[in-house]
Amino acid sequence: MVLLTFGMSTFFVTAMAQVIMEIPREQFDHLRVLGASEARILWEVVVRGTVDRAMDVTRQNLAMGWAMITMVEGISRAEGGIGALILNQNKHFHLAEVYAILIAILVLGLILDYAMGVLVRLACPYITFDRMVR
Repeated sequence: MVLLTFGMSTFFVTAMAQVIMEIPREQFDHLRVLGASEARILWEVVVRGTVDRAMDVTRQNLAMGWAMITMVEGISRAEGGIGALILNQNKHFHLAEVYAILIAILVLGLILDYAMGVLVRLACPYITFDRMVR
């Protein structure tokens, strides 16, 4: 589980750092001209201004996590899990069970991805369709 947490948190931090670096300088300057404090600028521009992209990064990390979970659990078989189950079924050449588990993971991942998309649209209704497609 530590492998999965490390992998996902590393990707999340680097992706969010990129999102923050892409914030136009004009947004910071605009609030400075209006007389906002540095804490208010941080809240408005960095936190509130990037919440939609942060949720999108979380959505991508969730997809990567579901893709990595079988590998991570297969590496540490002692703890069990679906990765160990897939490797045990594959070892005995029970391919129907392997594909059933993989399809279940795919369906659950698609449901979670759809739910995250709905959550982003509900929490951030100001996003235009053009930004959602990117």
